[in-house]
Amino acid sequence: MILIISTAHNEGTGAYVMLSEYLTALSPEKRKEYVVVTPMTSLVGTTVKNLGVEHFPLSTNSDTFFSTHIQFKRIMPQLRRPDLVVAWHSRGFDLAVMCAKKWSCKTVGIIHDHPETPVHGKIRKKIIHWASKRLDGLIAVSRAVAVPWTDMYPYKNLEVIHNGLNSGVGYEVGRRKNKNSVVVGFLGGGAKTKGVEIILDWIEKSDGMNLEWELYGGGLDKIENDTRIINNKGKERVKIMGRRPRDFIFSRIDILVHASTFFDPYPTVILEAQRAGLPCIGSILGGAVEIIEHGRTGYIFDPDRPDDGFRYLLSLSENSDIYQELADSAAKSYEQNHTIGKMIEGYERFFVKTLNL
Repeated sequence: MILIISTAHNEGTGAYVMLSEYLTALSPEKRKEYVVVTPMTSLVGTTVKNLGVEHFPLSTNSDTFFSTHIQFKRIMPQLRRPDLVVAWHSRGFDLAVMCAKKWSCKTVGIIHDHPETPVHGKIRKKIIHWASKRLDGLIAVSRAVAVPWTDMYPYKNLEVIHNGLNSGVGYEVGRRKNKNSVVVGFLGGGAKTKGVEIILDWIEKSDGMNLEWELYGGGLDKIENDTRIINNKGKERVKIMGRRPRDFIFSRIDILVHASTFFDPYPTVILEAQRAGLPCIGSILGGAVEIIEHGRTGYIFDPDRPDDGFRYLLSLSENSDIYQELADSAAKSYEQNHTIGKMIEGYERFFVKTLNL
């Protein structure tokens, strides 16, 4: 039996979207090999309930160290001894170590973040680093993530396995959705680390051009009164869309822009764009360079040189032949490299290798 520990509430980050995708893609027979501990208020909780995967509710109000530890200890007596414990995120590494101590089982941790990510406080980072050295294996979601971890400590059993997505989508793949203009989508919300300032500048620069903008995600209320939005919103060129389902988003936009100004480990949103057959203009910071083939499936730019990214955007929007060539290549790249099947094969192979250590 494989025990998966997932501690996030609500939808969580892309890491938990990937766990939901992973479990959904397993055959009903394969799902019987898994048990999941997770808050039932989370995306993962909803997924395991809908799929009928054996699960135990992690009754926490938030993903804090003490709350999670207290509730997990209460669950442990109900669990049968697993063969392997998988901490799906670094915030569960210490819980996997706890399981190994109790049951003498093998443990694997999935690394989704840079070891010095500002998302974690100093104490939490120390706990994560301490626990990571005591796990039997680590999977990094990208080479960009693996390098700083291996620079920090010489892990003996660390492997890079890229994330993948399920193929079924409810929209047309690889075609411009809009005839009269090009709709550019940004899914970073109002977060500065996602490059919203770059996007606002691009919106202002594109005034008078054949471009419309749809901005998705949380926190967009922070920028609604920005003059770069007000001046263009009146011309119906900018739509503040907020949080919407992925199928809704990718059925509407023609190009995705991903302008992160901070390390982004392996952006799920770019995988989603390729699955939709959309060209993407992505930041060089992090794992985007392992998804986008520059000039073939999209473009990579340095956020310190945003004008380069804007030029790529204009090239895609003004030349339909270039657009279609990159759109077709993006869809092919997804099918060849980024399906959930490839991810599952890699994970299962790594799990067997770790069990045999």
